[in-house]
Amino acid sequence: MRESIDREGLFKGTIRDHGVNATKNGYPQFIVTIMATAMWDDVNEVWEDWAQYEQMMTGYFCLVTLNKETKLPTRCLNYDQTMLATGWDGKTFGGLAGLDLKGTEVQFRAADNTYEGNTTLQMSWIDSVDASPGLRKLTGKDLTDLDGKFATASPAGGTSKKAGAKKPAGKPKPAGKPKPPTPTPEPETADGSDPEPEPTPEPETKKKKAAGSKKKSSPPKPPAPKPDAPTEPEMPAEPEDLQPRNGDEAWSHCAAMNEGLAEPVPDAVLSDYWTSHVLDIAADADNPTDAEHALIEQAVLTDLGVDTTIPF
Repeated sequence: MRESIDREGLFKGTIRDHGVNATKNGYPQFIVTIMATAMWDDVNEVWEDWAQYEQMMTGYFCLVTLNKETKLPTRCLNYDQTMLATGWDGKTFGGLAGLDLKGTEVQFRAADNTYEGNTTLQMSWIDSVDASPGLRKLTGKDLTDLDGKFATASPAGGTSKKAGAKKPAGKPKPAGKPKPPTPTPEPETADGSDPEPEPTPEPETKKKKAAGSKKKSSPPKPPAPKPDAPTEPEMPAEPEDLQPRNGDEAWSHCAAMNEGLAEPVPDAVLSDYWTSHVLDIAADADNPTDAEHALIEQAVLTDLGVDTTIPF
């Protein structure tokens, strides 16, 4: 019996069915059901076979929303990702609905979504099957160019209050490993690196980060069998303007859109755009929120000359 995806993570899969309908607010929406064939193991950086578990997931991607300021229909980030994943030319929704996508390979991400106090596992992202699952890293001359451009922003080069902001050498660090469906609790053990505890208690945020890093220690475990048939996830709240995105998704979209340009900018320039807007938009440049990542991404796309508005 086929089951639903039961954990967060990045997957490869084949499209089983798709279509276009309208959200409750009347916006066009791409719906797609995908059978998972592989799951990304970010510890060993390999794709693990997942076809044997016959797990599927249905995603609901709002394509257009209304811009609050201009009152004009505006592309959501899902619009461009759907084009990248399916080969749709973006011209008509009828054209998207009419594509023969059965068996098309894509990547998709499963992530928890919380709405009105309820958390459900939903398909949050879709991409082309050959999209890079790892970090895009600068080397050599590109790193030297960054040093030259942002020397005054570093602690050694100036006293800017935003000097601690990280410069993206690729897409932001992924949030963490997928959790097994039936984890076995393990007792906490000391690592022996510190002979005595610090006299000042460690801040709560740092404790949480340290705890999160310990979990990322083993590849994903196979899912436990489920007797019940899968149920369709609840739809997330409708976007009012920009949909929040984590840093991984926001950077991936900027990089993908840049690569699709007739004259893409160098990676160092794209990184320059990203860092500049992180410093301008994020309240905490080291840890932008998902909502801030959406604004940063929109600003970078504007720098690239990508038109996100749709004339109707």
